[in-house]
Amino acid sequence: MNSPSSESDPDDLQAERFAADLHDGLIQWVVAAKMHAEAIRAHHKAGREINDDSLAALIETLQRAIAEGRQLIRRLHIPEIAGGYWHAVLKGDLEQMQHIASPTIAPPAKLKIELAAASEPLPQAVATTAYRLIREAVWNAQRHAGADTIRVTADVVDSWLRLDIADDGRGFEPTQVPQARWGVRGMIRRAERAGGTASLETAAGQGTRLRFELPLA
Repeated sequence: MNSPSSESDPDDLQAERFAADLHDGLIQWVVAAKMHAEAIRAHHKAGREINDDSLAALIETLQRAIAEGRQLIRRLHIPEIAGGYWHAVLKGDLEQMQHIASPTIAPPAKLKIELAAASEPLPQAVATTAYRLIREAVWNAQRHAGADTIRVTADVVDSWLRLDIADDGRGFEPTQVPQARWGVRGMIRRAERAGGTASLETAAGQGTRLRFELPLA
């Protein structure tokens, strides 16, 4: 896909950025909290005891949603990746998503993460974009792909950060995704706004692969 035109309306671009941050941040954690609440309700209806760990996980997820909402209001960078060190908070978030998925996705996909690009800090804007892209791609795959494995790799080649998120799930037909669904379309637009490129490979029964290239300079 081509990058957005330099003649795009600044107000439209700002609205699009805000929508992407809302979708890839706050909404993610709200959906996760809903999944936790549904699992707790299912346990209650089945007459099973609701343990403290389930409630603690729900509270923790809601706390993340509140934090994301406050960051949106203040338009701040994600504090944990200030300075360009993004891999630790990303791995923490992916592990939490794995925990969130466990009660409702049986079994959740195994994550294989190889972040060769994590040895050095990235430019702040690139670190934030990479963090958002990977987190959204993995969350989508956990919820929709029915995969056994999700593999995440990140490498620096020349002056580019290359991200690859692939799953061995059911795949899909891109033309059949409703326009109202922001997921993949939003990730592609986020990469393009950063001056990068994005590609999608998927087919029914053949898994899904998203590749992003982001300029470091």
